Amino acid sequence: MDDKIKIVNVWVGAIFLETQLDKIDAIFKPEQLIRMPQPSRCYLVEYENNNWCWKFFWSKPEEYGESGNFITKVLKESPPSDINRFFNDASNQDPRIWKTALTLTSKEINFGEIFSNSFVYRESFDGWCGLFMGGLSSINPDSVPEEWMNIFIKNAPTMLEDKELSINNSPSSPEGIIHNYLNLIFSSQNVPAINDNVDNYKKYISFINTLSPIEKGIDLGIYARISADIQGIMVDTGTVQHANKLSAEVNNRVFCHVLHLQETTRIKFKPNLEVIDIVEKLINGAVEIKNNEPFNDYNKQTKSFNYNVQEKFTPDMLASIQKENPLYFLALNELCPEIDVFNGLEYLKQFGIKVVELMSDDIFD
Repeated sequence: MDDKIKIVNVWVGAIFLETQLDKIDAIFKPEQLIRMPQPSRCYLVEYENNNWCWKFFWSKPEEYGESGNFITKVLKESPPSDINRFFNDASNQDPRIWKTALTLTSKEINFGEIFSNSFVYRESFDGWCGLFMGGLSSINPDSVPEEWMNIFIKNAPTMLEDKELSINNSPSSPEGIIHNYLNLIFSSQNVPAINDNVDNYKKYISFINTLSPIEKGIDLGIYARISADIQGIMVDTGTVQHANKLSAEVNNRVFCHVLHLQETTRIKFKPNLEVIDIVEKLINGAVEIKNNEPFNDYNKQTKSFNYNVQEKFTPDMLASIQKENPLYFLALNELCPEIDVFNGLEYLKQFGIKVVELMSDDIFD
């Protein structure tokens, strides 16, 4: 193996079912799937290559040799849950749009051969979109046939792909933080963007109305935490415009939560408070919440935070949240990457609850 190319993990399996879609993200019914005349061998490969480190390889029906294989563009993984793992090629230029996506479940599946994981794979081809279903099992990379390993090495992610898909700045640099957060908050088509336009407040408030109480807490917690993270951050001149856009978007979304709460409770604002005063209180409060060490004290031994949780997340709740608002799972990777899914969502919810308490004390009369 090329010393410069390191393959970390490999899954091997086959595609058994297929169907065509009107559009890449269309909802499908199981009865639409047609069994392929012959299963297609496939591999999911993880390279050592930062975030963009996955490729999916599969054999085209009745085609042979290297040209008989379809190879996806390099993919990134959204933060995994205890239920599914999601890989896609959504780029930084428009993170809401992807042409390739693969969902890997934790469920065993039997197609005459038992695989440890079922998967659904979507791909945009010239003039049509396809959906495929099959099974994958993890194997030792050393057991991969030589002809396939040569294909993996030859088609490893390149510097050019990294440059096209990723920002040039380190994710931990101020510029990297700004771009990562921008990609995050505009990553979901389910969440309406405000784009610093007051006329879009109603759209976002309508979106908040569709959320459960727990989801409202998570939603508020995400944007308040990002607002706290970027306060006082110094970036280069080429990133200033992006930083201003990010700041305006997250602060507007937090402010919409204030308006939503005011509408639902009919509580009046404190006298003589202007919008700019409210936003300033929210920003300063978010920074204080973030810096409150007891609140952020995560016990790695017990894998829990040092605060009481009245309603814990269940697998069903996680599945519902991931289906309706996948952005919340993406947020885990940016805001609390070292914490498991259950505690990560709980952290974001608790952050939101603290902001609501701040509203009650400092904003509402």
